[in-house]
Amino acid sequence: MNFLIIGMGNIGMRHIQGLSKLEYENINFYINDLNSEYKIRFKEEIDTLKKKFKFFEINDFEDLKDTYFDLIIVSTTATNRVEILENILSKLISKFIIIEKPICQSLLELNNLRKLDNNKIYVNFPSRYCDWYKKIKNKIIEIAKNNYLTITVSGGNIGLACNASHYIDLVYFWTNELPIKVDTSNLGMWHESKRKGFYDLHGNLKIHFNNHILELISYENSQEWIIQIFNSNMKFIASIDISKGIAVFYDDEKIEGEIKLQSDSTNILYQQIVSNDLNICKLNIAIEEYELLLKALITNWNNHKNENIHKIMIT
Repeated sequence: MNFLIIGMGNIGMRHIQGLSKLEYENINFYINDLNSEYKIRFKEEIDTLKKKFKFFEINDFEDLKDTYFDLIIVSTTATNRVEILENILSKLISKFIIIEKPICQSLLELNNLRKLDNNKIYVNFPSRYCDWYKKIKNKIIEIAKNNYLTITVSGGNIGLACNASHYIDLVYFWTNELPIKVDTSNLGMWHESKRKGFYDLHGNLKIHFNNHILELISYENSQEWIIQIFNSNMKFIASIDISKGIAVFYDDEKIEGEIKLQSDSTNILYQQIVSNDLNICKLNIAIEEYELLLKALITNWNNHKNENIHKIMIT
């Protein structure tokens, strides 16, 4: 088995740890990252994995033109995401490709993603392959058939610009509906995120679907991370406490579980892609989920900053 990881930040390392849990005799990890800081940062983890797996450091895709990859993971920042994918598709042989969210930073890049041969490209939305969320989905599907739902996600430092696409996909996963309107009127001011050179914001972000509303509320100082679901009459439907791993429904049914760390779940993601699990998000769906959000965020930035940018630095 050959796995190529492009971008060796924290998430790239966790993907490797997850893939190392696959039960295959021979696994080779190829690492591509111009910044060699990971050699110091993850030395202990990599040295441990080297006892069982082979590691190869790759600086040029040309060196890999004859290597078949079972999976390529792009875990870089969203910057240059399209260029990286174009290089992969033109220079490398791979069965599957996984990219992280957000998928890009401009509408031009989004349109260029549409032009790619993207049947083998998937977006990493962990809720889709989390057993806990799958059980919750089965309950929500039945509820959503006869209700207009308001789904509110609230918590500290949610990362609205970076992570909103995850919750949009969650609503699509539950209801099979795409966004039709994005309201940014109650967002706060843009601020630099934890990652230097990138930006995010707090406040209230409201996304409308045909029959449902998703409301994301990010507080600067809060420890909670809760999803509340009500019907159109504001009757309680469900409460999902993500940090505690418990979902409680209107009929008193409780579903307990947890969201696994990436280091414990990339193996599950890969296995479900291989088995052609239709739950896993393909790039073409992620593009449709993301377009209105990206457009709204760029407009919001320009209105607040009195600028006319076409690419927004979120990741």
